[in-house]
Amino acid sequence: GTQIPVLATMAAVPDASGAPRAYVATYVDIADRKQAENALNEHADELERSNAQLREANTRLEAALAFKNDLTSMLTHDVAQPISSIASLAELLCADWADLPDDIRFELAGKIDKNTHRLIKMMNDLQLLFRLDTGAVTARRAPVPVLEVMLAVTSAEDDLDVDVDEDLAVLADREHLTVVMQNLV
Repeated sequence: GTQIPVLATMAAVPDASGAPRAYVATYVDIADRKQAENALNEHADELERSNAQLREANTRLEAALAFKNDLTSMLTHDVAQPISSIASLAELLCADWADLPDDIRFELAGKIDKNTHRLIKMMNDLQLLFRLDTGAVTARRAPVPVLEVMLAVTSAEDDLDVDVDEDLAVLADREHLTVVMQNLV
C-alpha cells in the first residue's frame, strides 16, 4: 500500500525474425534519489530566498552609502565655508590689527564668533544625527508648549514674526523639538 518511486525500463526480446517475442522489464527503487532530489530542491529554494534577501540588503546598503557620500560631500562644503571665513578674518585681524579702527575690529571679531557658533551648531547637529542613527538617543516625551519653544529659539532673530496659538502643545522631547525648530529657523 505504499507508493515507491521507481525507474522503469523495458526492452523487447526478439525472435529469430527480429519480431518481439517477449519483453523484459526492470524496476529500480529510486526513493533515496528522489528524497535527495527533493532535499536539493528545498535547499535551492532556500538559497534563492536568501539571495533575494541579500539583494534587498545590498540595495539598502547602496542607498545608505549614497546617502553617506551625499552627507559627507554636503558637510565638507558646509564646514569649509565658515572655516575659510574664520581663517581669513583672523588673518586680517592679525595682519592689520594696529591699522584697523575699533569698530572694524569688533565687527570682524563678531563675524569670527558668528562663524564659530555656526560650526559648533553643525557639529552638534552631526553628533545628534550619529546618535540618532545608532539608537543612542532616547526621547522623554511630555507636553511641550510650542510657543514657548519658538520664542526661545527666535529670541535672537529680530526679523521673525512668531504666530503660534498659545494653547498649542505637542507630545515631544523638549530638546529635540528645540533642535528641530532651530534648524527650521
